[in-house]
Amino acid sequence: MSRAARRPNCTRSGLASLTYMIGSVSLLSATLDAINGRSDSSVHGEETLFASAAVSKQVYRRRITVAGGATQTVYAVAQASFGASTCGVFGTLSARRAR
Repeated sequence: MSRAARRPNCTRSGLASLTYMIGSVSLLSATLDAINGRSDSSVHGEETLFASAAVSKQVYRRRITVAGGATQTVYAVAQASFGASTCGVFGTLSARRAR
């Protein structure tokens, strides 16, 4: 099977400053995949954002092949550095069965 992650978003309530955010698809829970080309990051240099702001981050498509009959857990992982307020992350993972 193969799958792709699409646009994880970092959203916050209230005033916040965003320094950086990183997103990746990983086979390990709560672990960013540091292999070159498997994660995407952006530096915002203490950019000030307001309550209604959302920052989108496209994560590179990654093909994961699973042997017939086996299962594989895949995680969408994000990390952000921000000041004051809260940050939430959401995204989409999709999969298709190979024919």
